[in-house]
Amino acid sequence: MQSNIEMYNGVFNKVFGLTSDDLANDPSMMSVDSWDSMAHMELIANLEAEFGIMLSPLQIIEINSYGTGLGVLAGCGIVFD
Repeated sequence: MQSNIEMYNGVFNKVFGLTSDDLANDPSMMSVDSWDSMAHMELIANLEAEFGIMLSPLQIIEINSYGTGLGVLAGCGIVFD
């Protein structure tokens, strides 16, 4: 079974093709060329499906980087250790 951080990283890899080295640099909307509005909605849909959650519009807007996504999901009770 995968850990929550492995599942989270897997979503970023699936949507943006980012490696673990890329993720270590806290990729964001500004640094990932393919992170447009359609890719953002794909990211959100995959996060919701992977973690069995429903994000609010405010949370969806708040996720603008790898790091802020971790914070938003942690606020939903997802534990990353």
